[in-house]
Amino acid sequence: MNKENIYLIGPRACGKTTLGQALAHRLDLPFVDTDIYIQDKMGQNISEIVAEKGWDYFRDIEERSFKEISSRGPQVVSTGGGIVLRPANREILKSSRYVFYLHGQVELLAQRLRKDNDSNLRPALTDLSLEQEIEEVLREREPLYRQCAKLVLDASLNISELVETCVKQLKG
Repeated sequence: MNKENIYLIGPRACGKTTLGQALAHRLDLPFVDTDIYIQDKMGQNISEIVAEKGWDYFRDIEERSFKEISSRGPQVVSTGGGIVLRPANREILKSSRYVFYLHGQVELLAQRLRKDNDSNLRPALTDLSLEQEIEEVLREREPLYRQCAKLVLDASLNISELVETCVKQLKG
């Protein structure tokens, strides 16, 4: 693994933060969640940033923050669901050896969002119903996630299975 970062990508509620924390613990590495990093840096939650300045402004901050985070390591990095929307972020991911995409079905993601709906951390992206929004987001981002990923993981698996799969990939 050397000094390389391990990146977790995927849509909201796919389990990036939970897996990231567990994987970082298992590997004895620091853990960084890009959304939390941005909120701490800005002193506002994502919903407030987006409400005040819009998504483009947030994506600008996200891109700069991701560059800062990526310059450090080794660490486990859980990214925001939209990190793949910016070409500069995709270049960082594509140049990295360890990028895991947590793929989840629409029903699973909707169920998790309803169960743990922190709209401050996970603001709605559209005015559509939750399922329609997830379908639209996946339609747009799925090719980008797959373009950046070195391994696609099934988000419906339990965390211990996902951690073991990642560790095997890291050692192989």
